[in-house]
Amino acid sequence: MIKEIGRKSDNIIKLAGGFLIGGSVSMLFAIAFMRQVLHISQDYLSDITVWLVVWSSMLLLGPALRDGQHVNIGAVFNKLKPGVQRGIMLVNMLCTLSFALLAVVGGLPHVHTLIATHQVYARVIRVPMWVAHICVPIGGAILVVYAAVEVWMAAKAIRSS
Repeated sequence: MIKEIGRKSDNIIKLAGGFLIGGSVSMLFAIAFMRQVLHISQDYLSDITVWLVVWSSMLLLGPALRDGQHVNIGAVFNKLKPGVQRGIMLVNMLCTLSFALLAVVGGLPHVHTLIATHQVYARVIRVPMWVAHICVPIGGAILVVYAAVEVWMAAKAIRSS
């Protein structure tokens, strides 16, 4: 039951991130076409593509961690004894969990300040800043869940050895 819910939420997050990154790449092509062929420049489109890339990156951090696609140094790591590997994995996941918690704890007050002060990006259209910045605490919260599972699994692996 829990694994099924985890798998479904994993797929939803990956799908949302995929759509966001796909949308941003499509917009980049459209921007290049507009600038080079039509000689039209839309600055707000450039901003939106940056926001979409950041949003998709933050959303996909958790699933990337779960799939083992995070930064690692496999050549050195694989030469270590299994017990040392498990200890390093636990420390690595604790660091990841700490980072994710800091993203949430630091991001929420920042977003609250942006909402309370009504700050906006005012290039062509007025877009509230919190819309772009909310991805940090949301992505951090998603990463907290994934990192907590990985910490639990690393601790379980150490206990079972």
